[in-house]
Amino acid sequence: SLVFLAHTASLFINKLKMPKKFDMVFSKQLLFHYYSLSVSVMIIVSQVEAYCDVTVAQDGSGQFWTINEAVMAAPSWSPTSYYVCIRRGTYMENVVVGKDKTNLAFVGDGSSLTKITASRHSPEFPTPFTATVYVQGNGFTAKYMTFENTAGPEHGQAVAVLNMANQSIFYQCTLLGYTDTLFAKESLQFYRECDIYGSRDFIFGDASAVFQNCNLYARVPNNVIIFTAQGRQWARENTGFTIQNCSITMDPKLSSSYKTTIRG
Repeated sequence: SLVFLAHTASLFINKLKMPKKFDMVFSKQLLFHYYSLSVSVMIIVSQVEAYCDVTVAQDGSGQFWTINEAVMAAPSWSPTSYYVCIRRGTYMENVVVGKDKTNLAFVGDGSSLTKITASRHSPEFPTPFTATVYVQGNGFTAKYMTFENTAGPEHGQAVAVLNMANQSIFYQCTLLGYTDTLFAKESLQFYRECDIYGSRDFIFGDASAVFQNCNLYARVPNNVIIFTAQGRQWARENTGFTIQNCSITMDPKLSSSYKTTIRG
């Protein structure tokens, strides 16, 4: 959908509160960036239905048994999309998509069927290195899969996805964690029809990120649960989180006696 373009740009401009002489410049930049992302989304959704460059499968039916093996074998600095199809199963590994692995696409069999999971947490690891999946390569996309950090609420920061890839897209994915589930560190990011679970600051970072038609779930019934913690440091910085047509509520598994109160 291209409906969110002007809306997204206007939201960012309103929140930045910059002098008027900057408004037109940043407005044009944001419209261009999110138009590019929207076109990318349509291309990705239309192209990845059946095509695979390589397949990862735990039953041996693919070229690789692990996701890290497939990532390492992917071409470096690819100008076009390279599709890694990840068949159903639970993959217990910490995956790193390096800066040179550009335009890499992960395609699962469904968020309830394909899962990447690990359990690193602070203080045993610095926060960035707790990530189950650490994405650096620009143009990264993920579709139909789950990313999980199983470190429980009793631990510190435990990231499921650290994303710093420019023009990255997550479509119909589930992100499971507690504290710091999604580290949207920097660059342009787009999340569409994703389910994101956490308990504290579980979407944070300094990216320019759009969350559209997503579900944000609070997992632990604490007195105060912080959904987002955008890290912009100064008023003229053109970053921020736009949450559009999303549901913000409690994890359905929690008792119905809890109710959601939104403060903004």
